[in-house]
Amino acid sequence: MKIGTAPWIRLFDATYDGYVSSFSVEIGFEHGTVLASMGHVVDLGDLSGFLSGLAEDFTGWDDTRTWHAAYRDVQLDAVFRSLGHVDLTWTMRSAEWSDCRWSASVTVTLDAGEDMRTLASDVRHVLHPD
Repeated sequence: MKIGTAPWIRLFDATYDGYVSSFSVEIGFEHGTVLASMGHVVDLGDLSGFLSGLAEDFTGWDDTRTWHAAYRDVQLDAVFRSLGHVDLTWTMRSAEWSDCRWSASVTVTLDAGEDMRTLASDVRHVLHPD
């Protein structure tokens, strides 16, 4: 599933190994640079649940709402903007124990309400294809 045009986010390859679930993430930027990371979560439903909660609050909220994967290698910050828009900032970073530390972020703007409901549904489908 791809979110946005330029920049964009793609979530794919959700797996479950009996203990930890994971999914792959790509961030694409205007000049075609793409980074990949793996999000590790105990419950794949918590990301789609987080997005569903944002969709239900389509009239807005204060401050930043944040979701992060279990190892904090993927983080999503949501900020409600004027005129019913939501900025979703996706951040990927290296593992805390890595010798080579890096991070990359991209912000995608969506309409609150229906666009957010569609995103939550699409994410649920990618993470739970059954």
